[in-house]
Amino acid sequence: MKNRFFFVLLATGLMIAYSSCLLAQRDFRPGYLVKKPNDTVRGLILYKALKTSGFCVFKPGLNDQPVEYRPTDILAFRFDDGRYFITKEVRLDSVKKPVFVEFLVKGKANVYYLRDETDHYFIEKGADSLVELSENDKIITNEFGNAYVKSKQYHGKLKSVLSDCPDLFPEIDQASLSQSSLISLARDYHARVCTTELCIVYERKLNPVRLRVGFYAGITLNEVKFGTKLANPPGYDFLYQYGSQLVSNRVPGQVLGCRFELENLFAPFEHLNIVADIAVQRFSGYRLTELGAYDKITYNGTEYLMTWKNTDIFKDAVDINLKAYVIKLPLMFHYTFLLGKVRPYLGVGVMNMFIISQNSSFKLERFVLEFGKSIPTYHLGALGSAGMKFMLPKKHSLFFDLSYESTQSLNEYAALRFVNHLFALKAGFSF
Repeated sequence: MKNRFFFVLLATGLMIAYSSCLLAQRDFRPGYLVKKPNDTVRGLILYKALKTSGFCVFKPGLNDQPVEYRPTDILAFRFDDGRYFITKEVRLDSVKKPVFVEFLVKGKANVYYLRDETDHYFIEKGADSLVELSENDKIITNEFGNAYVKSKQYHGKLKSVLSDCPDLFPEIDQASLSQSSLISLARDYHARVCTTELCIVYERKLNPVRLRVGFYAGITLNEVKFGTKLANPPGYDFLYQYGSQLVSNRVPGQVLGCRFELENLFAPFEHLNIVADIAVQRFSGYRLTELGAYDKITYNGTEYLMTWKNTDIFKDAVDINLKAYVIKLPLMFHYTFLLGKVRPYLGVGVMNMFIISQNSSFKLERFVLEFGKSIPTYHLGALGSAGMKFMLPKKHSLFFDLSYESTQSLNEYAALRFVNHLFALKAGFSF
């Protein structure tokens, strides 16, 4: 039964991850291509937050096959939400080549943005005067070693390009290499030097930051360990199994939680959300097996001497009910692949776990001597998840989530760490 439970969890996770990978390439949004002057083709364009410089994927209709266009194939493409990309020849890594750059401002001074491995900003005034503002960090060596320093030579470049407007220099000194700052600067420059033409800003329509609150319930499968990474104890002339001293079997359980999800917090990366949960779980009955040389357990008034090999005096396993109630506070980043009705996502983050009560009739001697209790209070670990959201009317949603977490108490001695490995399959509703 337990093996079947584990198999169901694992199979569900693989299906969710596989579905996510399949759907990751389907975020097509309305827009148009410009193949040559006055040749505009409307359709759907694949949305990408990063690495937009190399190619554009386009299809005329929802059921048509997508076609990949390179900067040498088309002049421009634009999403209906405002993002506009044109073909430009720029110098990257000492090589001049055509790429797609995002057109931020069209005026007396044009501003462009490109993102590959890093951010690149360009300003242009007049034909053949494209100047890159961004530069690589400088490495400075001193008595403390090497240090990376942000270059601010872009202030001088901006003053050189916009030299016909010295009144703008104080604003340039305060400018930063960001879209909002450079857009504002280009607007002010245009307003000062031109009264006959409009300054066009191709700003993306940003969705407001939104907090979604949800509730969920789920089933879990976990094992716990008291101690890990043992070495041979002194005074023993035999070998024993390396690993955790006391390890449990995998046990099904339940979890209840409340989820808080912040959407649209990172404007350039609308697929990335911050998620914080508050969850409650109970660790109950386990069979603890001794894999080390010796442990002493007292449970319900009975004393057990434990060792890796069962004898008349020593036991190698004992059934224990931990009766431990747990509060979990995970903090995660969720990457959502689609912004339609079906939204697969992957998540990664840290897990904070607190033991708020436990069975006082269970005493593991080496832990009690160190902490005054068998299970320490605070545990820290990592968390990964894969899931799917189904959007409902009024921006409500149903979500299904498979996660894996690994936590342990903080102690410099490996033999005194409480370790928990847990799979969870959850279903919930958010609004």
